[in-house]
Amino acid sequence: MLVTGGPPDFDFDRLKIRAKIDFVTIVTEAKLGQAFAGGQQAQWVPNKGVSTLHDPTEDDLYNLSKTVPMAALMEYELAVDFFSVDGLSAYDRETVLRRTFAAIAGRYRPEDVALYGYRRRGGVKSRGVAPVPFHDRFPDAEEQLLWGGRGDWMQAKVYLKRTDNNKELPIEAHCVRIELAVRRGALLEMGVVSVGDMLTQNYRKTFCKHFRMIHGVRERLRRERPATAALKRRIARGWARAGVGAFALGKGLPVEAGKLTEAAVRNRARRQVPVDMVKLDRHVKANARIGNALQQLDRRMSARVSSGAMAPGAASLIGD
Repeated sequence: MLVTGGPPDFDFDRLKIRAKIDFVTIVTEAKLGQAFAGGQQAQWVPNKGVSTLHDPTEDDLYNLSKTVPMAALMEYELAVDFFSVDGLSAYDRETVLRRTFAAIAGRYRPEDVALYGYRRRGGVKSRGVAPVPFHDRFPDAEEQLLWGGRGDWMQAKVYLKRTDNNKELPIEAHCVRIELAVRRGALLEMGVVSVGDMLTQNYRKTFCKHFRMIHGVRERLRRERPATAALKRRIARGWARAGVGAFALGKGLPVEAGKLTEAAVRNRARRQVPVDMVKLDRHVKANARIGNALQQLDRRMSARVSSGAMAPGAASLIGD
């Protein structure tokens, strides 16, 4: 039986979802020119020999693929943004976004089906502070939630985005963002080695599993070991207390977040419900909406490749 309660659900009548590439990092021997959308310039790090372009448009990516086709792709970040629909008051926008953050915090579960394991999951409120695990609580909207670390092939983040480049965004641009950093090791295994490969990558097929949401949880039915009343209560309390975080990762997956003491690790193991005792039901509607946003990104990339012509300014892409 599906357990009730737990994290709030998504209010899709008041949400719109969009997927985009948040940044791309490539190897370059020189600084790139200012032939990008809005006149922005890629950030060049000479001692590392890489350039990073933030918020690239499809035109920007196409121009890069034609002007520096052999530049090795080191990393890109795929973002899925949840915006409130137009026409809402400032109060209603904030309410929708906070509810959406709570829904994602309690329902986002990429670990069990993702291509790569996430070494940790925890929430932080400021730089330099160790992540606080959320296996026993619901994080608040001021936290940035982390799955994985900086050295991992992939790392996911969830946060309420109100600023961009340290500047306050207009309220209609506020959103809840899920970011997925895809780094060199993962890219090589996917066969995505250049910006040109990014333009033809199937984002929906590749990454839907990394944005997996859970609708609810139920006990796993087993003829040889039926669920006891105590187990059912434990499952219900875990779902109500922390959502999907209350259920341990499967065998063979990396250890969860935090530099915890041995006592804290034992307490976490005691408080969490083993995942082999439960069935996590996919959130069909949420996953379909996210999949549609990724498909729209696929279509924009495909349309840009099909058009062929380079955008104005591409010839001046390489700086002096």
